[in-house]
Amino acid sequence: MVRSQPEENVAADLAAGAWLVYRHNFLTEEGRVVDNRAGGISHSESQGYGMLMAEAADDRDSFDRIWQWTKANLFVREDGLAAWRWDPTQM
Repeated sequence: MVRSQPEENVAADLAAGAWLVYRHNFLTEEGRVVDNRAGGISHSESQGYGMLMAEAADDRDSFDRIWQWTKANLFVREDGLAAWRWDPTQM
């Protein structure tokens, strides 16, 4: 299916708006994506989705903040894999 230019613009505007809402509700200034329904913990999966959405929205600042937080707080295992969970009450 070939979309017309106005349809593509509407889709892009909807995606950008969704990113702004997501960023406001779940992303901290430090770059941590917070799971508000699970006691404020963070997951490697959520960090990854946050980076994908930031990239799709062309939000380089948010992408970089998420990546820096992820590297500093989840890449702590000796095998080089990211920890799957970060709990602020365990710090």
